[in-house]
Amino acid sequence: SSNLNESRQYFRNNNSDYRGTHPISPQGREIIQACFGNHHNEIGYRICMRVFEKRTDYQRFVYALGRERWLSASVELRDYLNNVVSKVHNVSAVEEMSRHYGERHVPLKKYGFKPDFWVSIADAMAVECVILDMANHQPTETVMAWSQLTSLMFTSIRDGYYAALRFQRQTLKKPVDSIKSSKKSATSIAEKFVS
Repeated sequence: SSNLNESRQYFRNNNSDYRGTHPISPQGREIIQACFGNHHNEIGYRICMRVFEKRTDYQRFVYALGRERWLSASVELRDYLNNVVSKVHNVSAVEEMSRHYGERHVPLKKYGFKPDFWVSIADAMAVECVILDMANHQPTETVMAWSQLTSLMFTSIRDGYYAALRFQRQTLKKPVDSIKSSKKSATSIAEKFVS
């Protein structure tokens, strides 16, 4: 876990594309927060259902995951989105939350989760959040604001997912490497006794 934290710190220090500027205009951030002023308790479920209806591979993932875990994942998506919207003015907080959200998806790989689901989830999220606006703002401005936010979010989600996946693979590889090296040592010792 300390290696993963070091990796996060390295990422933060070396990937600050937005340092000093915000990728979403102040007006766009206001639109985003205004959308979430409307009732949105089912937003996670609606986003997941939109993806479910369009992708058979996502359907297979959902069936393998099971209804309860899938519903829990949709609630987690809603909560994550709520947290992002509440921190929309703080780019580094959004990136950090997003990386953590991505990291939490590595265990879902065994159920058929694919990182490319995030493209569909990001699209569905933008659509559902524009619907939340109920035409209170210019549609082009609303679409632009949500597109910029989902781009920021899902870049960091993918980064978190792949960093955690690499960490998991390295952690799993170390015991295998130590077993291989101990076998080599045993073989070389045995060869010395035979010769």
